[in-house]
Amino acid sequence: MSVIKGCGLNLASVTPGDLDEADRLMSRWAGIGCTHVEISARRLDIIVGGRLNMPAVRRVAAMIERYGMAPVLHAPHGINLTDRPRCDMHVVVPEAAIEFCRVTGCASMVLHSGFAQLQKWVVQKGILLAEEKDLLLRLGNLAETAGCNLAVETTIASPAQPGFSAMAPIRLLWWRKLAATDNPCFGACLFVGKHAGL
Repeated sequence: MSVIKGCGLNLASVTPGDLDEADRLMSRWAGIGCTHVEISARRLDIIVGGRLNMPAVRRVAAMIERYGMAPVLHAPHGINLTDRPRCDMHVVVPEAAIEFCRVTGCASMVLHSGFAQLQKWVVQKGILLAEEKDLLLRLGNLAETAGCNLAVETTIASPAQPGFSAMAPIRLLWWRKLAATDNPCFGACLFVGKHAGL
């Protein structure tokens, strides 16, 4: 059994909204033998106002079809399932992203775990984790219906924002929150580049 399923690159470097640039990059990557491509929702404007931007979705779907690389979606980075005052917005965006996966055949969708200001985290940790778990379960059920997996990626921990708690890696809560969902659609995505606030 092979552990490595393939190799690919992501479209995070694309100028926002420039689908022609995305097309050129995908053509180049397919030409050098990449088997996978990570579609960047925030760069390709496929979700606008919490809904699919269908003209962009159709173009990206055509690129996926044309170049034959297995697509993975990186949901918008701004999703934060522990942002209680704006919870509705933080749920409709990943719901739209899961719909994109269904439409385009993305087998997996990456999204970041929640984060909170350190003072709020210290006082409300239990509430925030419970609410995030409930929202993850809701998204997991939707993903299961859509036929895609959800890969929860470690949160970006920036030294420039010392007041923020990267909830995912702290004391293995990341692993525990995934296990608590008890949903086979969930997995973990550990990115040890600039996200490595471990």
